[in-house]
Amino acid sequence: MGKNNKRSSTCVYCGRNAKTRDHVPAKCLLNQPYPNNLFTVSSCKDCNEDFSKDEEYLLFLIATIGDSPTLSEKQMPNGLIDRAVARNPSLYDRIIDKLAVDENNRVYLTPESDRVHRVVLKIASGIYYKKYKLSRPQTDFTYLGTFHGFDQIPTPLIVMAHTERFTPKKWTIVQRDVFSYTIVRNWQNSRLILFINLHNTLWSCVEMKPPTRGSKKHNAVLSHQNSLFADSQ
Repeated sequence: MGKNNKRSSTCVYCGRNAKTRDHVPAKCLLNQPYPNNLFTVSSCKDCNEDFSKDEEYLLFLIATIGDSPTLSEKQMPNGLIDRAVARNPSLYDRIIDKLAVDENNRVYLTPESDRVHRVVLKIASGIYYKKYKLSRPQTDFTYLGTFHGFDQIPTPLIVMAHTERFTPKKWTIVQRDVFSYTIVRNWQNSRLILFINLHNTLWSCVEMKPPTRGSKKHNAVLSHQNSLFADSQ
């Protein structure tokens, strides 16, 4: 288990009583050896278990469409994906059923967007709690999409992820080339935009409400948000 935040008895995801800890992000999305400081949040048993199938699906999806070297370990015989398919053959069938061929004979995959959506918002909830020590209802998070390639993200969002000199703003690296994220301000509505990078294959964007003015962490949050506008190194 990674380095824990202050113990809480409330599930970060649903607000019910929490008796387990959940990694942010899930270990199945990372590579071994895992980061020593992998963050955990309080989670009820139902949320902890219910999300696992969707996380397994997302991993299989990334491995199917991605060619990142960080995925090779998971794709090997007896690797994580191989074992997941052995446990749940229908997982493989669900992916294969979504493969199709376009008019140019190119194979493409239509993912189950609701499952990807659920995992991304779960990760966003955990990162938000890590950053601001506050839980937010899912209604406070707006899923903006998941994209196969950073250059596929809509241009207005890409611009927000860069400084005025169009250099990337600083990203928090949980595991290099495997999982990283950055939080920036949406200058159009003062909300926050979370960018998530998974295995240099999928990039997800989530819009989040900033911490409420007057909260215990407000001064620290203001300082953090101001730093988002400073030029990155």
